[in-house]
Amino acid sequence: MVCERCGPSRWAVWAVAALVGIAAPGCGRSRPARPIPPPALSAEAMAHAVDAAREAATRGDWASVETLVTPVIEANGRHAEALRLRGQARFEREDVTGAADDLEAAAEAGAEGLDFHLLAAQALDAAGRYAKAVQAAEAAVLDAPDDPRGHEALGLLQLKLERHKAAYEQLRVALDLGGGGPEIAMAAAEAALGARMFDEAMAMANAALEQLAQGESNDAVEQSRPLLVIMRRYLMRGGAGDAEAAQQYLEQFRMRTEGRPMADAAIGEALVKANRPSEAARYLEKLAADAPAWAHRARAEALLALGQRFDVALREAKAAAEAPDAADGDLAALGWAQWKCGDTDAAMETLRRAVERVAAPSVRARCHYQLSRILEAQGRAAEAKEHLALARDLGYPLAR
Repeated sequence: MVCERCGPSRWAVWAVAALVGIAAPGCGRSRPARPIPPPALSAEAMAHAVDAAREAATRGDWASVETLVTPVIEANGRHAEALRLRGQARFEREDVTGAADDLEAAAEAGAEGLDFHLLAAQALDAAGRYAKAVQAAEAAVLDAPDDPRGHEALGLLQLKLERHKAAYEQLRVALDLGGGGPEIAMAAAEAALGARMFDEAMAMANAALEQLAQGESNDAVEQSRPLLVIMRRYLMRGGAGDAEAAQQYLEQFRMRTEGRPMADAAIGEALVKANRPSEAARYLEKLAADAPAWAHRARAEALLALGQRFDVALREAKAAAEAPDAADGDLAALGWAQWKCGDTDAAMETLRRAVERVAAPSVRARCHYQLSRILEAQGRAAEAKEHLALARDLGYPLAR
């Protein structure tokens, strides 16, 4: 009972204070109030948000898509459609890591369909999650075995990972299904060449030439590059090769390109790939500053293999690594050029970054081998042996 004159008793004050998260005077330490959780989204609210996000996606309003579905994902972390939409939005907004996270989670939550799996493969590839990217491309093939796009995606990923025979098989299926075009035929030729399937490489390169001849492209160098695949087939076959046949295709290439400035660069790149750096260096001597990354890298690799003009090799390797169309081999060439020019710290950083990022096992193997050489020169024998063993495991020939 509370005395009307005296007000509430002390215990009653304390009890009320405890309930609201404060302490009455003289009653010890205060207790913070518990936060009130926000009300959970209803199923109806989630569906409305997802529908609105789909509509925003049709307009290309990717910022709104992400804003609309994020609360849905916070309420239900396994909402496959919300994760898919946000993953697509993030990929379109160049948040590659976020896109890969969302699309991987969407797949685990049960997202399906050819278009979804192709998007997931693209995002996971861009994020450097190559095993997951292959899984997504395989799922695309399983979802739609008669659609060439899944086979194309899987074949190109396998080629990037230097699984040449598997890549050729998938790309050949894509072509048989009517997909691709000269680019896919060229990729199939490269895959066959990597698997040392020389007759298949020639057939695919000729198919690329036939398709290019029927197209409207005016790029004579790109139209003629399949001839260089055929040339490399003769340069590489059986180790000894067939120089006369290679020269025949090289002359055809020259005739078709009509002396275009990039023609010599393309020949040089083909010779680098055929392990003929001395010949390659001559073709790559006059290289335009705005040449594509593959041309700059080819010149750097030719000079590094010859042990000549390391300052020029470094300049070319930097141009390749900084180009918008930079590829796996660019960091490896840059790291080796940095070391040859005496910048050991930069070389170590570049090669370690390459080991983490690149897809091609041969490039990773080369980087491990180069790291072992640098560490050995620094007297760090134990670390050098570790990298040498990794290079050996990846099949690098000089690491034996």
